[in-house]
Amino acid sequence: MIAGSYVFKVTITSSTGTSTSSQMTLTVNPAPVTPVFTVSAGPDLSITLPVSSVQITGVATVEYDTVASCKWKEVSGPNTATIVNSGTIAPSVSNLIAGVYVFEVDMTSKSGKTVSDQMTLTVSAAAVTTIFTANAGPDVFITLPTNSWKIIGTCIVKGVTVATCRWKQVSGPGTATISGGGSISPLVSNLIAGTYIFEVDITSTTGLTATDQMMIKVGPAGTSYSGRTTTPNGPGIVDSTTAADLKLYPNPVTVGQQIVVEGKGVRTGTVKITIYELSGRQAKQQVVENTSENYFRQPISIDGLARGMYVLTLSSGNEKPRLFKFVVQ
Repeated sequence: MIAGSYVFKVTITSSTGTSTSSQMTLTVNPAPVTPVFTVSAGPDLSITLPVSSVQITGVATVEYDTVASCKWKEVSGPNTATIVNSGTIAPSVSNLIAGVYVFEVDMTSKSGKTVSDQMTLTVSAAAVTTIFTANAGPDVFITLPTNSWKIIGTCIVKGVTVATCRWKQVSGPGTATISGGGSISPLVSNLIAGTYIFEVDITSTTGLTATDQMMIKVGPAGTSYSGRTTTPNGPGIVDSTTAADLKLYPNPVTVGQQIVVEGKGVRTGTVKITIYELSGRQAKQQVVENTSENYFRQPISIDGLARGMYVLTLSSGNEKPRLFKFVVQ
């Protein structure tokens, strides 16, 4: 039998032909109904920046009832996230930053029943690439009576912080005076004829260390040097500030003007031009394509540079970087 009403009739007939009848009604009721009304906010999720949005996959189970309303809200988090389609069971959230969020879904049925559930979303910070290098600067050739030189060292730091910077004299014909030995660009003085080696050691707050050396060769008065020197240690940078084949001008340059690197000796292909502050912080970078084997000329904007001294490096292919010192006034 199935749910419904049934009528049964019975008839009795005697041997003499007399009959009589009666009937009854049988009502079969449906099985008792148990309404089902549940909600799940979905599994906990984890993402890593720069991804800053995600869809939540909530699930609602409804039987013998009807959903009247569904609403998502942020219970806690490091900032106020944006919830898109918060009236649906599977919204998306955006504008997320690193931290832990808790989101809650509240659902109400037309019969007045309410259910809720929560999920946790963990947003991890983006992985940081750590760079920690020191460059003691180009080797230098000077002649007496010049007996002092400001070393143009650089450090490139990313993802960590410099804790200490120390310069020391490794060797030389006499003991030079190092002024500003805690900065990346100290002044060395009281130099006499001979060859000096100076070393810079920098340490990060996390314990990383970087070291490099440079040479200053001091010649007696009247000694002639070519003006181009190479660093035998570290990355090897060619100091082109006074070189004849490749020039940077104007130097000094006035705020609002452009500087130009022009001359020979730059290979064809990709050329990377980087400007550093004396602290070692990268101030600007420009990447260009050189199509001429015989001549190179590239104007460079100095917009955004404050007055002061800067170091420009020019890299092309596998050649040693060329270095220029210039002043913005």
